[in-house]
Amino acid sequence: MNLNLQTTLLGGQAFNWDYIDNKYYGFTHNGLIIIDNGKITQINENVDMDEYLGNHLDYESIKKEINKDKHIDEAIKHIKNITVLKQDFLLTTTSYILATNKNIPAIRKSIRVLSQMYGTPIPGTNHNTFPTTKSLALAPIEDLKKASIGYRAPYLKKTAKLLTDLQLPKQKEDIRKLLISMPGIGAKVADCILLYSLGYLDTVPIDRWMYNIAKDIYQVSYTKNEDISKWYTEYFGKYAGIAGQYLFEYYRLK
Repeated sequence: MNLNLQTTLLGGQAFNWDYIDNKYYGFTHNGLIIIDNGKITQINENVDMDEYLGNHLDYESIKKEINKDKHIDEAIKHIKNITVLKQDFLLTTTSYILATNKNIPAIRKSIRVLSQMYGTPIPGTNHNTFPTTKSLALAPIEDLKKASIGYRAPYLKKTAKLLTDLQLPKQKEDIRKLLISMPGIGAKVADCILLYSLGYLDTVPIDRWMYNIAKDIYQVSYTKNEDISKWYTEYFGKYAGIAGQYLFEYYRLK
């Protein structure tokens, strides 16, 4: 599959990628990943990129399985060949705590400010590493606010401390409950972490886009986000999160 890197890496899943001079740069806790015309170079990093990019899954079969109606069919045809990323848990959790009530450019900007403040320069590049949870847990709240994260600053600091030595349960619902118990993590953020990091591809996070798609496009009668998320999963099945990503990107950019 000729992967659509532009939408996959720079859409609504990840916030640590840049597109500069026809190359994609992804900064991590340890180093930098560079994708140049399909060639992948890693500096101080050793990420399994097939797993990260979803290349281990048969997306052609998945697209056929989720293609249940004209709406998703239209999304698949227009937003070609995106995948759901399998990102680092700590990086994803930190990013999505910052994402509440912010648009994508604002989230990306805040993360880059924090990386400049608390990351480490990556040798031979203009990038810094993504801040570790330990560095964020030790940071003064007033300094964290310099990244334009406002009320999220104390949540970020408290949860970063909890994440430093966290052991995740084995079952999805137990993980979700644990995440929601942490400062700054509600149902939507927990579902984003489950989908974009932990590989629970049946999960559909509900933001205003996915809510409006359910109500306006699919005429779903439910009004609670939790019920709408369950509807998506029941309708699209075990790959509902991938279907949701196609719908999200298509209607967001339409």
